[in-house]
Amino acid sequence: MRNNVNIDESVISLAQDMIRTVTVNPPGDERILAEHLERVMHEGGLTTKLYPLSPQRASVVGRVQGTGARPALAMVGHIDTVAPGEVPWSFDPFCGDLSDGKLLGRGAADMKGGTAAIVAAAIAVARTKVPLQGDLIVACTAGEEVDCVGAVDLLNQNVFKGVANMLIPEPSNLAVYYAEKGALWLKVVVHGKTAHGSMAHEGHNAIDQLTRLLEQIRKYPFELTEHKQLGVPTVSIGTVSGGTKVNVVADRCEATVDMRTLPQEDHERIVEQVREMAVKLTPAGVPPPEVSALVDRPAVETAGDDLLVQTVAASVREITLEEGVVGTAPYFSDAAVLIPVLQIPMAICGPGRPELAHQPDEYVQLDLMTKAVRIYMSVIEKLLA
Repeated sequence: MRNNVNIDESVISLAQDMIRTVTVNPPGDERILAEHLERVMHEGGLTTKLYPLSPQRASVVGRVQGTGARPALAMVGHIDTVAPGEVPWSFDPFCGDLSDGKLLGRGAADMKGGTAAIVAAAIAVARTKVPLQGDLIVACTAGEEVDCVGAVDLLNQNVFKGVANMLIPEPSNLAVYYAEKGALWLKVVVHGKTAHGSMAHEGHNAIDQLTRLLEQIRKYPFELTEHKQLGVPTVSIGTVSGGTKVNVVADRCEATVDMRTLPQEDHERIVEQVREMAVKLTPAGVPPPEVSALVDRPAVETAGDDLLVQTVAASVREITLEEGVVGTAPYFSDAAVLIPVLQIPMAICGPGRPELAHQPDEYVQLDLMTKAVRIYMSVIEKLLA
């Protein structure tokens, strides 16, 4: 029982440290946290390596060496967060305080609570000195919230060579997710012709043009309109900006669009079709529209009856004494970068509540975080011991 208490205290303390280390992306500034996690994992018995991206940014990887009799298991969590946002919080977003059984702060749910749990689980396993049949890899990545730059870098560095399964502790309320929607974020810029507001007929209003285009994009005819588990694709207009002055006809307007897509959807085709829509709305004599992808991540899917998914689900049942939920994620994660290249199964299971991600007054429940540590230890034992 004392070991359990020590594990609980260590994961809570580590998660507090992580929240109090500001890694808002942009700009990221993850290196100071990556270096801290490197020290923690090294002191916990893992072999560690820092993967710098810049003087201010880095990912870190810890490894428990196995005998090689089984393939490796990777657990991957990101260490950057989104900004606190403009809506006031009822507490300091970076306080890392404990209150009513909750750990408070930006990133608590998404996903410093989950990342702390995989680190704590790996350290607990390493300290048992029980030999593993395969390597255990813990990757703490930079940059997931914007462009998954850390995951891309670790791929290029061959960190995941020999990995056969990947567990990602993104917020799922300890449900087990085996698929996630793709993400295609578009930047759309249209141009017009400036004129004095009193002679608007002499110009061409780019805001009007973009408004008509956005209405078409909202109704985009996706190739795949429904998925049994993931549901339907979605379109959300994220930002719109244009014009310079109330009495001047706007000659430029831009928007960003968030599309969430289903497996096998062709993102290049979507970009080209949106570009064609924009061109058709562009009058003669004005510059052509610009359509580009800010983020292009495919949907990821593992079979629901895959050994990894069922193993994680069994561990959830053992630790929580509840049946647990097996389903799919509406968001994307580092898996969108890693899985299409590695071609291995993935499962998402994390202690955070998905609906708290990117919200004010973010928190993670302490009991779910400590249960997550034991779930991950159980998965490691089942797959590697």
